[in-house]
Amino acid sequence: MSDDDLDIDPLEVLREDLADDAVEIQLDAVRNLKTIVLALGSERTIEQLIPFLDKQCFPIDAGKSPESYSNVKALACKEEVLKQVAASLNGELLPHIGGSESAISILNLLEKLAMVEETVIREQAVSSMISMAKAMDAKHVEHFLLPIVKHLADGDWWTSRFSAAGLAPLVFPIFPSDSKNLQSLLDILFNLCKDEMPMVRQQAYKHIPDIITELPEDNLANFLTPILKSLSKELQESIRNVMVDMIRELCKVSHNGGNLLNLCKQHFNQMVKDENWRVRKRFLEQLIPIANNSPDHFLNGEVLMGYVGRLQDTEPSVRVKAIRLLPEFLPLCNDASIGKHLTKEIVTELVKDEYPEVREAISASFLYIGPALKEVEVLNTLKAFSIDEQGSVRLNFCSALGKAGQYIGIDAFKEHLMPIVNKLHGDPKWRVRADIITNVTKLALLMGQKEFERSPIKKMLCESFKDPVSEVRQGAITQVVELVKAFKYPWIQKTVMPTLLSTYDPKNKYLHRMVPVKAALDLVPYLTGDEVSTLLPVVLKASRDGISNVRLLAVQALNAILPKLDSDIRTRDVRPMLEQLVKDLDYDVRFFAAKTLNVPEL
Repeated sequence: MSDDDLDIDPLEVLREDLADDAVEIQLDAVRNLKTIVLALGSERTIEQLIPFLDKQCFPIDAGKSPESYSNVKALACKEEVLKQVAASLNGELLPHIGGSESAISILNLLEKLAMVEETVIREQAVSSMISMAKAMDAKHVEHFLLPIVKHLADGDWWTSRFSAAGLAPLVFPIFPSDSKNLQSLLDILFNLCKDEMPMVRQQAYKHIPDIITELPEDNLANFLTPILKSLSKELQESIRNVMVDMIRELCKVSHNGGNLLNLCKQHFNQMVKDENWRVRKRFLEQLIPIANNSPDHFLNGEVLMGYVGRLQDTEPSVRVKAIRLLPEFLPLCNDASIGKHLTKEIVTELVKDEYPEVREAISASFLYIGPALKEVEVLNTLKAFSIDEQGSVRLNFCSALGKAGQYIGIDAFKEHLMPIVNKLHGDPKWRVRADIITNVTKLALLMGQKEFERSPIKKMLCESFKDPVSEVRQGAITQVVELVKAFKYPWIQKTVMPTLLSTYDPKNKYLHRMVPVKAALDLVPYLTGDEVSTLLPVVLKASRDGISNVRLLAVQALNAILPKLDSDIRTRDVRPMLEQLVKDLDYDVRFFAAKTLNVPEL
């Protein structure tokens, strides 16, 4: 390193870079602030670097007026550079500037950045102040940061108060629960919730859910009661949405009943009946966390009733959201309460709803409505789904065949639904055929082995091996694997495998010839060595196929099969084939054949 390099002043380099017209050069310079701080040392950083950055960001001395700092004419740097300055002045710098007792120099600049009008700059400044606070001693947070929060909260310009609304609750966890500073922060938040600017109120409300579980229970009701009352009267639904998050957190601390539970019940009912559908939908988005944290009597009372009310909501998208939650929510409630509130009339209205989206949703969730199924005409409803003009409703009917068979019994299924399934299996829409096939194993378990062997379901499965669409063929292979898991291979070998293996026929399309090879590959993990050997002949045939894609799949199957074969079979049948495939014209076939030949056990 030359003497000239040693004489370079990092501050001068930063000054030159920030004077450059190229924004990227300015950004790179600011991103390297930590390196500059290390080079300058703590004393020069505090006395020279921070004042320099302050002057660069705010060339007009405006004292501490938020209104002046929010004026774009007072800003020297471009917005992205100001944001990067705010991001670089974080808690990582504290050890290099003399610790938390020197933090005030950086906090003062961050305070100014938290007052500017551009949202991303303010948010980054608040984030960096929190980063600083977490790295500081609690006493320095009290002496340095708390006055800044108060000053921002008292600002005449809304941008200042907006930052205070985001900063106050995030500082909250830093202080001990018995600290008098917590009450100061709560007072600040309380006042900001009454601010004249809706944006400030929304920001203040937004963070209150984050501190509910941190507050002492005896103070919580007094603090939240007026806030929830004010929140329920907000005109903007985007602000009232926050009530859902408050109720969610309040449920966590309401298990002992008393004032907190009464407060929760009162505002819960207001929330689920809010005049704006977006608030009601927000409730459904938080339904499961609310249910998981609610006392049992509250869950099976107010929460369940609020949910059932949304099944009858005037807004179709709310009804759809509620219906889709049926399988997840109802198991959390007891059957007696479900039977009391979720009536036959409600379900019937949903099934006959004029909106296709609602019928689509209920056709997927219908068999999960619990006790209400006992009162509903299940068979007629399922038949109605099967002929619905909406294709997605018919798809849902096909997807639920296994569960339908479990509910109505296999005899009723064969009598009433099997003719419909037979017809739908010939549907030109491949998704219908694919969804039917996904139910094969479930129906086979209901039928038993002998019944399955002579059932149309087995015939549908076997026909699917040569379906023109790959997703249907793959679905059939997957069901063969599931049948092996359920009934073991010897039975499948007699009932399904002859048809499956015969699909490898030179007369068939190459895509169909690949089906038994792919099945062999998928079945290997579930078979013994002797069982695997029954699949080897078709894989060896496929290894000589005229289509490279078939040969490639075959050599991959050989690779999977090998570890389960006896050494005699490997040497006699497999090695000669692999030695041929190593010379194959297709590169991928050669690669996998060579890889398989290198297996030590071969």
